[in-house]
Amino acid sequence: MVSEDPHDTYAVSPLQEAAIFSLPSEVAEYLVVFLATHPTAIAALAQTCRFYRTLIYDTPDDHLWRSIFLTVYDDPRVPTDVRKWDSLVHWGEEFRRRTWACAYLHQEQKLDVGGFGNTQTRSSGEDRTASALEAIVDLVTTAAHHDPYPSYDKSNSSASSSKQSKTEGKPETLIRAHRRAPKFPSYPPAAGGEDSRNMTAYCSIVHLGVPVHLANNLLPEADESRTLYQSLYQYVAFNGLRVTTSSEVLAALSLHAAQAPISIPEPLQLHRNIAGPGGRIVKGVRKEVYDMLYPQRNRMYGPFIRASSSRRAHHSCNFVPDWQHLAYVRLVVQEALIEEFPVEDGDKDGISIIKPSALRGGRWIPASTIPQSISVSGATAERDWAGINGLWRRLVTWYGYETLLELNESGFDKEYLDDAFEVRATIPIRLRIVSFVHDDGCPEAFPTIIIEGDMGGEGWRQRDENDPNEDGDKRYVDGVVSMLHDGSIRWSQCTYWDASKRERQWASEGVQLGGIGSTAGIIGMWTGANHEDGDPIGAWWQWRVE
Repeated sequence: MVSEDPHDTYAVSPLQEAAIFSLPSEVAEYLVVFLATHPTAIAALAQTCRFYRTLIYDTPDDHLWRSIFLTVYDDPRVPTDVRKWDSLVHWGEEFRRRTWACAYLHQEQKLDVGGFGNTQTRSSGEDRTASALEAIVDLVTTAAHHDPYPSYDKSNSSASSSKQSKTEGKPETLIRAHRRAPKFPSYPPAAGGEDSRNMTAYCSIVHLGVPVHLANNLLPEADESRTLYQSLYQYVAFNGLRVTTSSEVLAALSLHAAQAPISIPEPLQLHRNIAGPGGRIVKGVRKEVYDMLYPQRNRMYGPFIRASSSRRAHHSCNFVPDWQHLAYVRLVVQEALIEEFPVEDGDKDGISIIKPSALRGGRWIPASTIPQSISVSGATAERDWAGINGLWRRLVTWYGYETLLELNESGFDKEYLDDAFEVRATIPIRLRIVSFVHDDGCPEAFPTIIIEGDMGGEGWRQRDENDPNEDGDKRYVDGVVSMLHDGSIRWSQCTYWDASKRERQWASEGVQLGGIGSTAGIIGMWTGANHEDGDPIGAWWQWRVE
């Protein structure tokens, strides 16, 4: 109907009424869905007239917003991760939350470029920044899983026979496996021939880096009581710290404005004075990573924080990751990775585990093992849900014991820190599943897994490598992989001097980065296995290669 009230702001002309209202509802909805990749256009269309406002915001069900959401993001109902098992999805609310988060973080970069990066003038926006970062991290935990490696679902019998034949019927030695396997897994391919929509959106944000004023807040002396920090720490633990200069941000934002809203330009360079190798943030966080007093019983001697009080005092289900410590570990070990594995010209994959797309889950998990319901339990749930069985590499960092003591006693005085030499070693690890544990508080669909295997020791690099059939300094390992209170994955491992496992050596605790079974692997800390006063401490990054 044409309104006869001249003051009616929603009045339309007969021509407009014919053009707009004569469209079948299916066509009108198709037009709205078509605008999904330009989300501000949907809001603009809703303001043109009462008809479209009602169609977009006052529909009796969520079918339109579901179509809009699935045009831009992965389906969160696919049960690939326990953190995603929520059958009730508020499609419109979640779409608007993610859209707002992307726009908000782009705006934060613009504010830095415009010279408004003073933390005091923007402290009132910390809750909003925390919400935006949480929404961005959710893109990872709700991303569609990768297709697993092509050989993963196949029988390993032929591969095993081939490996044994090379060593005259003997199992393949660790040193031979170490030499044969790649340094890093190949760059993750697209699942099903198409990339994850979530990860495309995620990479477009991560590419722009952390606004400089937020990066400054990562320094250990920052006020950690504010709500912003845990979100920021998790974001940095997932991505490292890419801080961009004003000119680079301007160029990237203008490029985004000229293209579709969701795109992935070439990576920007680090703002080296802040976050690059030797930058003041990386130096500052070493005090936290190498603090000999950090491992405590109330943290399960690892990077964890208690989340609930329960009779199961030290079970994984009562703890969540300490993202602050893990963010610091990420910065220190990523610096070591970049220096230990320089990227050669023509190497298209580079260090694949540090790329944002490596956070996507499922790389090491066969699709056939993904349960279709969280009600799966008992023997049906006993499977390699964490992608454990296989060959891994681990980069370990530490200081010599006397140097570590001097650093701790001096409060990590700059003079001592500048002269300290950080030791690094990359060693191979082979892991396999031994058994499962039920009824320990973890979800029945993801039972705790008992693991064991073998790994290179401290003298691995110094051994005579002329004989590939002799492993030299080899240690033995066992441990558990379990689910934390928030659905994150805890990796707890202990090394032994020999196969008898009578004498424990080192204990390591870490958390899976990104989705379950991701290419990114696990980061964490290590210390003495008996947890005695004065035990050394260090950091590590472990990633699977086959």
